[in-house]
Amino acid sequence: MVHLCVIGIELFLPAAPMLAAEMPRITRTADTLMYVIIALLLMLGALAVFYAHRRATRNALRTLQDELQRSETTFSAVFHGSPIALAISRLSDGAFLEVNDVFLRLIEYPREDVLGHSSVQLHVATAEQRKERIQSVLEHGSAREIEFTIRARSGAIKSVLGSIVIVDLFGERCTISSMIDITARKTAEREAQYFDRQRQLALDAAQMGWWHYNPITNRSTWDTRYAEIFGVTGSERDNDLILKLLHPDDLPQVLKAVQAALDPQHPAPYMIVYRVLPETGGLRWVEAHGVAEFDGTGDTRHAVSFVGTVRDITDRVNTEEALLTESTRHAEELERRVAERTAQLEIANKELESFAYSVSHDLRAPLRTIDGFTRMLLEDHAPKLDAEGRRICTVIADGAVKLGVLIDDLLAFSRLGRTEMKNSRIDMLAEVRQVFRELMSGNEHAHVDLQLGTLLPARGDETMIRLVWTNLLSNALKFTSNTHSPRIEITGTAHDGFVEYTVRDNGAGFDARYSDKLFGVFQRLHSVKEYPGTGVGLAIVKRIVERHGGSVRAQSTLGAGAAFTFSLPTGEHP
Repeated sequence: MVHLCVIGIELFLPAAPMLAAEMPRITRTADTLMYVIIALLLMLGALAVFYAHRRATRNALRTLQDELQRSETTFSAVFHGSPIALAISRLSDGAFLEVNDVFLRLIEYPREDVLGHSSVQLHVATAEQRKERIQSVLEHGSAREIEFTIRARSGAIKSVLGSIVIVDLFGERCTISSMIDITARKTAEREAQYFDRQRQLALDAAQMGWWHYNPITNRSTWDTRYAEIFGVTGSERDNDLILKLLHPDDLPQVLKAVQAALDPQHPAPYMIVYRVLPETGGLRWVEAHGVAEFDGTGDTRHAVSFVGTVRDITDRVNTEEALLTESTRHAEELERRVAERTAQLEIANKELESFAYSVSHDLRAPLRTIDGFTRMLLEDHAPKLDAEGRRICTVIADGAVKLGVLIDDLLAFSRLGRTEMKNSRIDMLAEVRQVFRELMSGNEHAHVDLQLGTLLPARGDETMIRLVWTNLLSNALKFTSNTHSPRIEITGTAHDGFVEYTVRDNGAGFDARYSDKLFGVFQRLHSVKEYPGTGVGLAIVKRIVERHGGSVRAQSTLGAGAAFTFSLPTGEHP
């Protein structure tokens, strides 16, 4: 209908002047009148359609204007409210047409200094940098997530992640740039890379590889040196595949060590040596260290990471095995030689003992003859001898007796090394009293102040220990014989599984500088005329005490007495 009305108007309008000119003739007939009415109706309909169309056009235009206004408002809100730095600049010269506050904070410029100026003019970017980025955008239509640096007003170089697109705005080609400040992230990445390099240098210096095991995913990762040691490619695998490279005999102990290290409540240090069978062939010894990281508390605590190092110690193990083999061979050779020398020494000792016994036995007979005939000479022919002759005979007899005693002492000393020991508990207090009584027998008129302290019992050969007491007490009696009030004090103490006994007197004493010579055979610090003796007694004491596992020492001040201390195991803690 509307279409017809429009056609009617278009047809009517050109014919309107002609209709006005023919009006008087038309009104003469009814058909003409009808024609006029229809034409008028068509004209009125056309006018109604015209005004309806104009009103619709105006409404549509108003709607479009409202939509445009809302769009501009929305764009402005998004542009200026965005947390991302945004900037609109002219493509031709790079002049900024609009920027948001985030962008201003990024480049540290106020808005009035930015609008109308380019990034090159503000020294935010160099001309070469802008040219390179714009060229890339022109070639590809846009640039997405590219990393580059900008220079802020303060001079600070900032890293940004940006995107650039080309759009038509304000009747010309423009670029819209979006940027995110990633300076902190890049700094953290550089620091992480620095520490990674330092860690790798340290590992290289120690010739160690690095590995990591994720207990949750059962995946293992490693570095280049680890890959070389295990002969694997890549840098990550399921851990089960790595375990297959371990020597079957070592696998159980490795699994046990890993389980202990991943114990969430009581993690154990992971330090283990094992063998691997690299995929490239051969066998290698490795030394591995590791530590686990846990998350959660109580029953929810569990391992989330297991990291450590590994080092190829194959050369070291081979060297140690070679040294051990060589050492074993030397030890066996040494034992063989020692056994041979021991056997030779035993034979020599037996021969020496046999010789000493024979010599001593053979010496005794002429000594007894010398002593007997000398005494017969004194008893039967004394009147025929003058005083000098009798003195010489007495000296000969005394010398024979002393030589006999010396031979007896030497025989006793030589027997100590081969006499079988009979270990028993010894009552030291009773032993000392018995020995003292025997030594004082026949000399009851001598007065010696004997002070006995607490003498703890000890274990040992009672016959030998009695010989020790005999020698020490006889020495104390001998060297206090010229003292006005002789006193002998015997004490005992126990410590560290030993009992120490000390015989202290107030006799002649000796020069402490020569105390180490006292326990040697024939070593004397006093002349025979002053204090007679053979010089063998203290050597006997030392040999007996050492055969019991103890020790002996002496202390003295010349003229102020002496103290002899010997120790014996208590036998309570064998």
